[in-house]
Amino acid sequence: MPKPFKMCNTMTNWQDEIENDLKWREEELAALKKMLFDSDKDSIKNQALLRSLVVLLYAHFEGYCKFLWDLYLSVIEKSNTKRSKLIDEVAILSLSSTIKDVRNKSEDDIYNLLINNSSNLLNSPVKFESKLTADSNLKSHIYKENNRKINIKTETIDEHEKIINNLVGRRNEIAHGERNPIKNINDYKKYEHSVQIVMHDLAVKILDAIEKKKFIKN
Repeated sequence: MPKPFKMCNTMTNWQDEIENDLKWREEELAALKKMLFDSDKDSIKNQALLRSLVVLLYAHFEGYCKFLWDLYLSVIEKSNTKRSKLIDEVAILSLSSTIKDVRNKSEDDIYNLLINNSSNLLNSPVKFESKLTADSNLKSHIYKENNRKINIKTETIDEHEKIINNLVGRRNEIAHGERNPIKNINDYKKYEHSVQIVMHDLAVKILDAIEKKKFIKN
């Protein structure tokens, strides 16, 4: 996969974490591809390995995106920034459970909650009540929505969303025991190419947001 993290001369801890998490994922996919290339074409083993690659590729796509989102939220929490100083999207995400709970309350209860807790909510160091998830189906609309919630611009997904969504569908069919054969390595590589680009883009955007503290209001 691409090595995109050359944004400054000094390697940061965040760059180390991002690259190290990517590295083990690359190595695992590479090991499985080597087994594929060593197998006889059109053999049952070859087809099983192709199908396994699709499942593993999706697992690493979801896993890497979730790793990046979790890392970003962890960095924000460790900054001890008051909620009132955060950009709106991040502040709202940090209160997601509270906001959801408020929707089920009466107008009087909502008013009392705001009056009694508004200062504490705004001036406390941020803590995230819930994380960004994919529910094992990281389709393009979920990917976009999760990034919207932290104000990360990821237009790159638009060009690749059809292939990404197709990957999710095929992975689900294979995981649920359907035959769904993968024709050949080129059939697999189109998925890998799109996943590489989307993961690369998200990693760069997250690292940039961390280093420039884009979660804080100007």
